[in-house]
Amino acid sequence: MTKSFDAGGDAPIESSIPVGAVPLESILCTDELHRRPSRPPGYKEENRALVKLVSALSDSPGTILQTLTETILHITQCDSAGLSLLTRNGQTPDAWGERFYWPAIAGVWNPHTGGGTPRNFGPCGDVLDRDCTLLFKHFERRYPYLLPVAPAAEECLLVPFYVAGKAVGTIWAIMHSDRRKFDAEDERVMGSLGKFASSAYQGLASIDVLRFQIGEREKAEAALQELADGLEMQVRVRTQELERSTEELLATNRELEKEITERRRAEQALIGAQSHLKDLADEQAALRRVATLVARGAPQAEVSGVVAREVAGCLDVPLISIVRFETDGTATYVGAWGEQNPYPIGTRGRLDPRSAMASVQATGRAARRDMDDLEWASPPETTPAGPGSTVASPILVEGRVWGAIGVGSRSERLPQDTGQRLADFTELVATAIANAASRNELTMSRARIVAAADQARRRIERDLHDGAQQRLVVLTLKLRAAQAAVSPELDELVGEATGALDELRAIAHGIHPEILSQSGLGAALRALARRSPIPVDLDVRTKGRLPQHVEASAYYLAAEALTNAAKHARASAVTITVEADTTNAILRVTVRDDGVGGADFHRGTGLIGLKDRVEALGGRIHLDSPRGAGTSLRAELPLTATNSDVTSDDK
Repeated sequence: MTKSFDAGGDAPIESSIPVGAVPLESILCTDELHRRPSRPPGYKEENRALVKLVSALSDSPGTILQTLTETILHITQCDSAGLSLLTRNGQTPDAWGERFYWPAIAGVWNPHTGGGTPRNFGPCGDVLDRDCTLLFKHFERRYPYLLPVAPAAEECLLVPFYVAGKAVGTIWAIMHSDRRKFDAEDERVMGSLGKFASSAYQGLASIDVLRFQIGEREKAEAALQELADGLEMQVRVRTQELERSTEELLATNRELEKEITERRRAEQALIGAQSHLKDLADEQAALRRVATLVARGAPQAEVSGVVAREVAGCLDVPLISIVRFETDGTATYVGAWGEQNPYPIGTRGRLDPRSAMASVQATGRAARRDMDDLEWASPPETTPAGPGSTVASPILVEGRVWGAIGVGSRSERLPQDTGQRLADFTELVATAIANAASRNELTMSRARIVAAADQARRRIERDLHDGAQQRLVVLTLKLRAAQAAVSPELDELVGEATGALDELRAIAHGIHPEILSQSGLGAALRALARRSPIPVDLDVRTKGRLPQHVEASAYYLAAEALTNAAKHARASAVTITVEADTTNAILRVTVRDDGVGGADFHRGTGLIGLKDRVEALGGRIHLDSPRGAGTSLRAELPLTATNSDVTSDDK
């Protein structure tokens, strides 16, 4: 559990599962929670704990998890308490993570903070698999990698921990002795505190926005009340003066006119403040809409178009342009808004060196230009009348000036705070660009892995064919030649050598069939159908050879489906249809059987491997397998490589 006892390490997870471990049910005693005498609910103590969590959330949100474990330790009177979160590639929490990480531990096991356990073999994984509270007793009897961790756990109560509706970890409490037993009240308190901590984490951003809006509203209301009180007092004083002396009527009237003027100014100022608050609210709403689009992983072109529209609405400007700076010094328009904008999306050229956009390209800093005759962001081939006022803000992606957003008006000067307000949108555009680059890199990496695996299969098949298989062939021929001149005992040796040669050919054929490389997908599928123990109706509609990685993926998909139909589905017939759609550049592969059905991507590794292979190539796969009604596996593979680096070179 500590870093030195981190179960699994760099070795495969399965290596940490011992042979002969006791069954899970033998160490579970969850039913005893509701049979044991339960202490009365300590609502006051629980309320104080919630107040403490709220204070931690307000003062230092980063300590909320440690505060949660310390609170559980105090309320349940246990010896150790902690939190386990699923992690993948160092990111937590991740509902699809492969390991549990301990970010916070209180009590005796505090020195083990930072340790972890495997997802597929451990108490925390059992809780997520069952999605319910579990009580363990001496769990090291099933999970011996916990034996070196001292002191040992007498009992351990684990409760699921949810983030955004998904179970991503557990909170747990441990007794290292039998001085007390966990009961139903402990389960209720831990579940309540865990729900609060999860909600607090998710609501932190919303709370910050709400606090800001409330503060601004209170300031405006206070200013309005102060103004109203002052005006009321002034009117009362002036009325009293009129009652004292009619002789001061003219003077009083002049004073009254003055006060009315001031009041009108105050009202105008109030209207301006209210308008400013509305502008701020509209701007925050626009930023949230763009942020939601970015978080959803929308394409860069879509984000650019929405940003241009939202900036135009918030800043009330007629011209919006978003450009990408190219390495050769030119700029490409990737987003625009406004009927007066002369350049369609995709236009590329050099920026006018006097423009604000060109200044951003040269310096990497925001720029402003207020000149009636300025050509704004115009390629040198054209000379339209430029706007009278322009502001441009850089888009920084990983410290590099990727491009810029520019706004302009041909008829009036832009407000002085335009640059600051524009910067908030450039940050969101930069995030969208960085996210798109990361997704593209991930897709390319997965495709390269698939291509590398196919290359390795072909190399192994070729090495077996050219090396060991050829030597066995020569040996078999020599043994047969010597068979007539030597004792009958050589017959047995010849039979063994022939059997070894057949077995080696079968292994080499399973790794990567030679016929697939030499004759293509159709011939390989026909050979596969002939070897199948189940009758196969094969329909291949392709012309010529397809990309090697597409042929390999289609072949392995058909082979895996036939294997499943023979081993698990108890099918009597299989239909395989392969069709190349050249119009849409897609290869469609469909395998149907009349077996018992019930296949599932989440059972076994064969179908999961097919799903990963198809998606890595940018394709789609669908499984329809109702129980008792057969199985249908459909896949669509793009006929073009997902990246120029994805090749099937057999050198």
